[in-house]
Amino acid sequence: MSASRNEFARPRTVERVKRGWRRLFNLVCVLFVLSLVPLAVYTWNRYLVTFAEREAPEILITKPPPGVGLEPAVFTFTVRDAQAGVDEIIVRTEQSGEIETVYQQRVPSKTKETEVSITLGGKQSRLREGTMRVMVLAFDRAFWSNSAQSSTELVVDFRAPDIEVVTQQHNAVRGGVELVFYKVAGEQNGYSGVAVGPELFPGFTAAKLDQEFAGLSDLRFALFAVPWQFDDREHVVKVVARDVVGNTSSASMYYRVRDRGYRQREVQLSESFLRSQVDPLYESYLRDLARLQGSEAEKFVPARTLDEVLGRTRILLRDYPPLVETALKPLFHRTKPERFWSEPFNRVVGRRLPYDFGDTLLYRFGEVELGRLRQSGTSYRTAPNEQIRAANAGQVLYAGELGLRGKTLILDHGFGLMTLYSHLQSIECKVGDRVEPGAVIAVAGSSGWAGEPQTDLEFRLHGIPVRPEEWWDRNWLKGHIEDKIAHAKRLVGLTAGNPSE
Repeated sequence: MSASRNEFARPRTVERVKRGWRRLFNLVCVLFVLSLVPLAVYTWNRYLVTFAEREAPEILITKPPPGVGLEPAVFTFTVRDAQAGVDEIIVRTEQSGEIETVYQQRVPSKTKETEVSITLGGKQSRLREGTMRVMVLAFDRAFWSNSAQSSTELVVDFRAPDIEVVTQQHNAVRGGVELVFYKVAGEQNGYSGVAVGPELFPGFTAAKLDQEFAGLSDLRFALFAVPWQFDDREHVVKVVARDVVGNTSSASMYYRVRDRGYRQREVQLSESFLRSQVDPLYESYLRDLARLQGSEAEKFVPARTLDEVLGRTRILLRDYPPLVETALKPLFHRTKPERFWSEPFNRVVGRRLPYDFGDTLLYRFGEVELGRLRQSGTSYRTAPNEQIRAANAGQVLYAGELGLRGKTLILDHGFGLMTLYSHLQSIECKVGDRVEPGAVIAVAGSSGWAGEPQTDLEFRLHGIPVRPEEWWDRNWLKGHIEDKIAHAKRLVGLTAGNPSE
């Protein structure tokens, strides 16, 4: 009986073993199939997708150099391929049928976008003057190696502009203005003007100043200022030019700069003035600072103590003027290339305050020094609600708040010459308006850093403060502007007369 049970048990044990092996085999098969899934996905992405992908790479040449000059030019472009990725980039140049490979590079795998910068030409290269074509080829990692090509044409010019200074006498004072005529060949829509130390004053075609120069396409003129900080031991005045491909040249010119003694004046500030003026200006300063930095303005909290008021005054006198000058720079470049005016400029009606152009104003509260400002114009004590009239013909360039100047109006008189009217109560014109000499443009007030009704009149040349006295002086305008124009006409042979006169 026991033996029979063993005989029956043995087949059942064998069957269990077989079934276990089958289950193990099935599990191994399942695991094997599952292990193939990532491989299948990888294969699909690596081969099947790239096999089917037929979209070419994208080549972006957004800002090609204007050309190749004496100095090598940097040529920058971007290649992108969102699917298979970028594989290889080739750059070739072609000139007069001759093709040269100047760049060839394989790109690391998985690169979807890459920026490439290469150096082209220069005087020591084998390029010849004329034109050249730059061709960019890009290949992706698809099975079919999709490709794209983009090309652009560049000027090749190894000749620097040729400058000839026409007028010989250029006499100015520190803070003053002068006029120069010169000829420039090879400028080719580039830039020319006068460099006074680090400052650049652009030149204009002479025909825009006077139609009698219309036939002289190479004749230029420039109004240039000698800034009040000019130091002839460190700075020089010269005519400069740059052509469209970046070749530069300069020419010396005769000039004489006379010194002009600027004084230091002390201004005592009262506690009532500080408490009434500082907080509104400080709040405005925080807003302007945030706007210029592209950030959120610091929350304004009124000053609680006199020490806080004095601290904010120091910040305003030290930091607000340069902040405003930075904001004004783009505005000063928007001058019209035409002459709006023909007669001397007018003064502001009112009693002139004893702060002359160029003076350094030292602000004190008792014996405490709070800061210094350079007087960049002329100040007038004006009657309340006094009408402010345009000093000369021009176009309104700006109308609004302007730091310590308060409500301010800026008129463009052409070729970089502008007038600024500050501390206004209201402005009677809008940006873009053309105004005639003597037209009512504003009403006097005491906005900004002014305790009583006053108007500040400033003259700027391409943003540089210049002496107002010159522009309302008929004799100065005749000797330095009108006579200089007439003299230039004789020098270039447009009118009869002795050029040396």
